[in-house]
Amino acid sequence: MNPRIYIRTALLTGMLTGLVCYLSVLLFYQIGMQPLGKHFYLFMPIFAMGFTFGITYFRNYQNGGVLTTSQGLLMGLVANFLASTFYATTLYVYLQYVNDEIFVSHLKDLQNYFIQNKDALIQQTSKEAYETHLQSLPSVTVTTKIADNWLRCSILGLFIGVATGFFLRKQEKA
Repeated sequence: MNPRIYIRTALLTGMLTGLVCYLSVLLFYQIGMQPLGKHFYLFMPIFAMGFTFGITYFRNYQNGGVLTTSQGLLMGLVANFLASTFYATTLYVYLQYVNDEIFVSHLKDLQNYFIQNKDALIQQTSKEAYETHLQSLPSVTVTTKIADNWLRCSILGLFIGVATGFFLRKQEKA
């Protein structure tokens, strides 16, 4: 196995997966969804497909049909880190410097959720906690929201990347 090809494939897998996730956020918003809020997890299958395609491509076309457990796991971890980071960075740049409409819409949707579900939220926590959360909504910034999204993507992607790398392993036939 050529380590340069291995690393290059992991880098491309992560960057392409992150780019597709970023573009899916823009698409989801254009069709009327809330990709930063209640529809956030809809693009997680894109993570799984990106990792699967990248690792399978490496195994079948660049490594002679062989993928050891360590190769699969490491490729899944590297691809996850890069996909999450690339996704969060491109989304941050877009929301901070190009157009913050998705973020503003998310905050309005979140505030409406708090107002419409006031009684249920107070029953689950307390009136003080409800009021504290409602009053803290204006302090949410693009940076904090993107950091939250990056963390959620990284954690979920960790499980997806490790599982994908593990299940796609294939040893040489002796």
